[in-house]
Amino acid sequence: MNEYGRRGTVLIAEDDEVDLLFLQEALEERGGAGDVRSVKDGEELMDYLHRQGRFMEDPPPRPALILLDLRMPRKDGFEALREIREDPDLRLIPVVILSTSRMEEDIQRAYELGADSYITKPDAFEGLVEAMGVLEKYGFKTVSFQRGERPMNESERRGTVLIAEDDEEDLLLIQEALEECGNADGVQSVKDGEELMDYLHRQGRFMEDPPPRPALILLDLRMPRKDGFEALREIREDPDLRLIPVVILSTSRLEEDVQRGYELGANSYISKPDAFEGLVEAMSVLEKYWFKTVSLPRPNGEQPYIL
Repeated sequence: MNEYGRRGTVLIAEDDEVDLLFLQEALEERGGAGDVRSVKDGEELMDYLHRQGRFMEDPPPRPALILLDLRMPRKDGFEALREIREDPDLRLIPVVILSTSRMEEDIQRAYELGADSYITKPDAFEGLVEAMGVLEKYGFKTVSFQRGERPMNESERRGTVLIAEDDEEDLLLIQEALEECGNADGVQSVKDGEELMDYLHRQGRFMEDPPPRPALILLDLRMPRKDGFEALREIREDPDLRLIPVVILSTSRLEEDVQRGYELGANSYISKPDAFEGLVEAMSVLEKYWFKTVSLPRPNGEQPYIL
């Protein structure tokens, strides 16, 4: 498989020609400008995905990733995202929102409709190049695809990372890997799916001293009492929890596990590297993507994490 095939097609939905040009140049700067396609609005995006209209005679490749603007004519990004997630043939395609909007309601609505992540367009071209570099490294080299407040300290700014992992040795390695990339603060852990749900609902042993709400959950699949799949299902069905980003971190490379994880609402799926150095690299990319590039929703109308 050549480099383009390995990376897959990136499909950009963007109506602003200047923004599109900058985005294409930014991808090229970061070495991620393999097979990049573009459409100018939501209607054309859906025509591309369904291979109809002008895409009927020469059907384009299925995208491995969609970069989706929100403010577009004819059909905006929200409506296109809704249609993608409601279509059984399209709903597992990863969709990253790339928008100038920093409005909390836009960020929250995008995650509610099923966006995998939300990136606010940087003001400067250099910032866009950096964001595309992180996205390219996270999306194509780390993830398995199918699909006016008080000042915050560093731990609060990053948010709490909650690890659900029953293997003590794997847990220790993950914690050490996070420490290696400078994110040792604000890390909590639970040992199975039952304890994860107790943590999130602040019940059981978490009742007396309620823990912080996680900004990101790293979820193992094979755990006793309640496995990662069942815990993920419960999180996505709970109105108070369903917007928390969940990254599956598992030894399984089985296609059925990857697909089931995305079907249940995982934001991404990372296969645990065999060597510690690989785990450090994966955690570094994950930390840079989720806490320095992506905008995360906050509960109860608080300001979003825009880092």
